[in-house]
Amino acid sequence: MGRAEQQNKHQDLQILLVEDSEDNQLVFQYLLQSFGASVDPASNGKEAVEKFTNGTYDLVLMDLQMPIMDGYTATRMMREWEKEHQLPAVPIVALTASSTAEELQQAFDAGCIEHLKKPVQREALQKLFFQVCEEKDKKRYTVILDPDLEELLPTILEIKRKQVQELQTAFDHEDFQEIQSLGHKMKGSHGLETINDLAQSIESAAKEKKLPTIQVLLNQLHDYLDHIDIRFRQE
Repeated sequence: MGRAEQQNKHQDLQILLVEDSEDNQLVFQYLLQSFGASVDPASNGKEAVEKFTNGTYDLVLMDLQMPIMDGYTATRMMREWEKEHQLPAVPIVALTASSTAEELQQAFDAGCIEHLKKPVQREALQKLFFQVCEEKDKKRYTVILDPDLEELLPTILEIKRKQVQELQTAFDHEDFQEIQSLGHKMKGSHGLETINDLAQSIESAAKEKKLPTIQVLLNQLHDYLDHIDIRFRQE
């Protein structure tokens, strides 16, 4: 596979880059974008946590020593938030200048899964990037449906994706009444119980005007529809 093909294949990889040095930010962004990633920068831990809890990321690169909130604290808060919302753990990789045993142990205890020593070499960053890509490519939500639905399924999924976009628009406008209505309308998917459950939860969260909860549920809907693997029951 050529470089252009690799970029197209992985251009949807979302990376949260947490780094207080503007110079380092520029270098990381240049390298990651050259691999085909989308990069969202944050300059301190507080900003990173806010972005993390309101977005969807495939990888977090976390500087440890930063003003306002350090990387250890930010990582712990991200892990606590994932646990509270019953979400899978996003890979968080520590960016360290010294990489002493004590510093690395603190990072792993906080919830980092790996580390890269600064200044980061292109080869090391590229290796990490494609490891994450491979894991994302393997991610699938397998659903077994009746063969009677096979012809209807493309239309059903198209409708569901359109409904998710409508939900996102209503969310962006903080239109709780519309969110509640759309969540109710989205229920009743034939055999797609996860979508039904998420739609029910969105409807309930809209009634209580819980915007952060709705964002989490919307992220789960996007992720589910992006990675659904439908198979049909053999008669």
